Amino acid sequence: MRSGADVLIIHASRHGHSGRIAERIAERLQAVGADAEIADVRHQPDVTAHDRTAVVVIGSIHAGTHAEELLSWLQCWRHSLTSTPLAVVSVSLKATSERPADRAEVGRYVAALQDAAGGTAAIAEPLAGALQYSQYAWITRRMLRKIAEQAGLSTDLSRDTDYCDWAQVDRIAQGVAGLAGCATSEAGALVSAAASARAAAPSETTSVRATRSCRARRRGSSSTSRCPANRGIAPSVKTTKRR
Repeated sequence: MRSGADVLIIHASRHGHSGRIAERIAERLQAVGADAEIADVRHQPDVTAHDRTAVVVIGSIHAGTHAEELLSWLQCWRHSLTSTPLAVVSVSLKATSERPADRAEVGRYVAALQDAAGGTAAIAEPLAGALQYSQYAWITRRMLRKIAEQAGLSTDLSRDTDYCDWAQVDRIAQGVAGLAGCATSEAGALVSAAASARAAAPSETTSVRATRSCRARRRGSSSTSRCPANRGIAPSVKTTKRR
């Protein structure tokens, strides 16, 4: 039975891992009766956030930041997102680490993604990524192998290694189901836990906020005129809705 929920799941996957996370969340939402639309904003920048029951944002970290296309889309639809139930997930290899400095940086990744979306996410979580050596260019493989060695991760270039906690992905999907009105007891618990975690999380430094604000202004100067939300027009790119 369909619930009437219409959930948008966006990502900007470069090597496919964020896309697989989006697929998993969509499958779990469909299992509880929701419609889930997946859009890669690198290729579908005009997908609309209007009239959604909930929105899920999945951002992977590359070179210390989320994809420019994803941040631009969030800036474009920021006003709509502040009034829409929202979940943000920041995917990075540093989420595998237990070192305090790495955990603090992962927290800043999550905060940056949440701030880009308007700061109103009911669910905001980090998620471990994957080493996909087979998908990388030669120089990227060597660079990431060095980083992986320092972090105690796989350095075997002949195989890909997935560090994602898929049980955590399922819990996030349950939380989104709750946001979309397809509530289960697990969904309610996740939303409550996320709110508690945000309240307990240390605040970021002023310099980090200022740097991100400057970057946002630079993005805004070039992208505002292209934003369908600001132009007041309907999106022209057709996306595939998973049912």
